Amino acid sequence: MAPTKPTPSKSSSDPPADKPKRPRNPPDPSRIKPKLPVNVNTQCAVQNPNGDACRRTLTCSKHTWPAKRAVAGRSAPFDQLLRRYLERKQEVWRAHGVAPPDYSHLSNK
Repeated sequence: MAPTKPTPSKSSSDPPADKPKRPRNPPDPSRIKPKLPVNVNTQCAVQNPNGDACRRTLTCSKHTWPAKRAVAGRSAPFDQLLRRYLERKQEVWRAHGVAPPDYSHLSNK
């Protein structure tokens, strides 16, 4: 067998193929949506590093359960609100004829 030559491979030092970039137009002020206030009873509401409250649902996977429980201003304990949220969510799944996912591992209290 004759020895084969190794095929040249691109190294990390090769410059990437530059594409011409189009200039970005500034956003149209009439199309920017204003931020609505956070509903602490249906949203995560944990403070992000930029100072805004998280707008994800109560099941947000970005923040820890203790951080969500520590949010002030909720109308009921976090675990009760989570239970109600998940029950409503499962009703929606059933109404659409889909088997709801099992959320029993989320609230163990």
